[in-house]
Amino acid sequence: MGLMKKVLLILVLAVIVAGGYFGWRFLQKGFTIEITQQQIQAQVGPKFPIQKNYLLVNVTLSDPKVVLKDGVDRVFIGANATVTVPTQPKGNGSTTLSGKVIYDKDQGAFVLNDLKVEELKIQGISEQTVQKAKEIMSEVGAQVLNRFPIYTLNPNDRAQKIAKGLLKSVDVTGGKLRVTLGL
Repeated sequence: MGLMKKVLLILVLAVIVAGGYFGWRFLQKGFTIEITQQQIQAQVGPKFPIQKNYLLVNVTLSDPKVVLKDGVDRVFIGANATVTVPTQPKGNGSTTLSGKVIYDKDQGAFVLNDLKVEELKIQGISEQTVQKAKEIMSEVGAQVLNRFPIYTLNPNDRAQKIAKGLLKSVDVTGGKLRVTLGL
């Protein structure tokens, strides 16, 4: 083997080792993505209005508003709620659902999971119907919004592509959802 080939081989190996080292350091440090309320709103908004019937109770959720609370790793979705039952006047009010943010590496997306009805205020209907509406809204969360992507990684971004496999942390700071990928 000639001297030129040996030098070229050493340079190629040095580049590979350096690339591996810096790639490893990058994954250890992590890659942080900040997702704003507006970005999440743009994803969630088109899913509404949501309408669900159960027996004779009809629940409609409309006009969603996404809220991020500092120090809480859940996404809150406030919405107008309308409940109709044939034997009672229409009940109007509001609800707040929340979902934990998890990373679905198959989709390469951050999705809502563990959806809960945090609050339900409906006027004009019986307490029994309000409780039934709350159960229906829990089903809406489980069927419609569970595993719903709120942010999808860009497959063309090299940094996002490298870090895609591992979720390190999720938190809300300064009105933004901060997700860190890495080791």
